[in-house]
Amino acid sequence: MKKVLFIGAHPDDIEIGCGGTIHKHRKEWDITTITLCDKTLTNHCLKNYHYKSLSKLGVSKDKVILKSFDPSSLDHCRQLVWECFNKANNQINPELVFTHSRDDHQDHVTVYNETIRNFYESSIVTYHINRSQRTFDPNYYEILSKNNAKAKMLALKEYAPYQYSGQKKASVKFCMYEKTVESQLRSNGVYLGKEYVEAFKIVKMINLD
Repeated sequence: MKKVLFIGAHPDDIEIGCGGTIHKHRKEWDITTITLCDKTLTNHCLKNYHYKSLSKLGVSKDKVILKSFDPSSLDHCRQLVWECFNKANNQINPELVFTHSRDDHQDHVTVYNETIRNFYESSIVTYHINRSQRTFDPNYYEILSKNNAKAKMLALKEYAPYQYSGQKKASVKFCMYEKTVESQLRSNGVYLGKEYVEAFKIVKMINLD
């Protein structure tokens, strides 16, 4: 099985960017996830929501690596992030890594930079967090089934504190709203003439065959 690593700065990042793809390949990829910040700025711990969310996508708890970095401060501890990724690279040796793109969030940028610095022998693909990036130029697409799309939406519903309830002010809750998630998947699919699609940007692709 292909070893695939998904990296996120915060709980919910991986599910927002890659949830459908994880569910699609859950039986054919050996999937591990790393999330660096297991709490919010108000110190509300999200790890149990994260475990339950990823389990909806087919990722067991023993394949989920959670770290306790402070959110919105990863740019101040780049070396510690590098050490975390270096250890994971040595232990997992993934063939493919999904990570943040260089968007407007300082944590996401740090994760991107330290991914590039560590995973020299891995293919690297970046994913899109629409709340943190106005534009995205994808060149790799995962066509999803209706069940994959549904699994992604059900996974995001596990984050009870973030559920949308009609807020008018922009917030992370609107990003995780079921209609927003479905609209994004459908919008990605228009270019391909498909109903549900997750879109990614290839940084480098290494053919191991």
